[in-house]
Amino acid sequence: MRPRTFFELVRLPLTPTALADSLAGYFLACAYAAPLTPEPPVKEMSLPWSFQGLVLTLAVSVLSYWLGMVTNDFFDREKDRQAIQSRRPLARGEVSARQALALAAALGAAAALMAWAGGILHVFALLLLAILLYNGGGKKLPVLGNVLMGSCRSFNFLLGTAAKIPLASLLNFPFLAFAAAFTGLYVALVTALSRLEDRPYHPQPIARLVVILLSAPVGLLLGSWRNPFVWGNSLLFFAVLFRALKLPAPETWAAAGTGQLHPAAGAVRAGLTGLYFLNAGYLHSHGLWAPACLIYGLVVLGWLWKRLWVQSGLPF
Repeated sequence: MRPRTFFELVRLPLTPTALADSLAGYFLACAYAAPLTPEPPVKEMSLPWSFQGLVLTLAVSVLSYWLGMVTNDFFDREKDRQAIQSRRPLARGEVSARQALALAAALGAAAALMAWAGGILHVFALLLLAILLYNGGGKKLPVLGNVLMGSCRSFNFLLGTAAKIPLASLLNFPFLAFAAAFTGLYVALVTALSRLEDRPYHPQPIARLVVILLSAPVGLLLGSWRNPFVWGNSLLFFAVLFRALKLPAPETWAAAGTGQLHPAAGAVRAGLTGLYFLNAGYLHSHGLWAPACLIYGLVVLGWLWKRLWVQSGLPF
């Protein structure tokens, strides 16, 4: 398999969004892990983090994300041949179903090994189950499918927290439990947006969902409204989502021809970009500005990969 085909299968430009979830979960858990109490976290300079633990956690996150993308294409290969012919490698025939399954198995085995080494195998198992349930047919269920996709992101966030705090103790740390659940809810709404791409274009349903998503940057301010970093992050987050409200009139979009990107797809991309700022907001609310800067670095990395991706002529 050529590297270009592999990167297309695993959706390389979107990979940093998965890293942001686990990175935020890891450093938030580090802040609480020192005293192991629900009290306010320790100072950033004394965070008990380990390079090996972080690398293992992020590796499991990336491999799990890639596994999800490959299995998604595997289960959707017949649909892709009809709806987006010649776009995905499986639909184009560049990769066989057997090769895709072999790649998925290899990614899963590597992720399981690293999860075992990092002490987060149980969370990886839950994440893997959610991925397979969603890709294997759950996505077709209107509400449950959205919840399943959201749970994938919640478990991805929990990969980071479980590296420092036992999953069974999560309820003793209300903010960590809230952040995992809120991330899942946010992604469930973005998934609901993505369903509109397969329907005739109407701006109202897209606008309604985007307005609901706009409550996320506002909500980040509620607990830390005196923190200037939280304000700056929330304003960027709000701006990214607000731009998605600039929707064309149905007749204008229809006149542009069938080759145009569905406006819902643009809103979905804005929602996925917002994931970076959601996770950075969690960190800023606890004064963890250095890990938040790492997430901003992922924003730049994702933008560069996307730019190179589009310039290469690959479907995004």
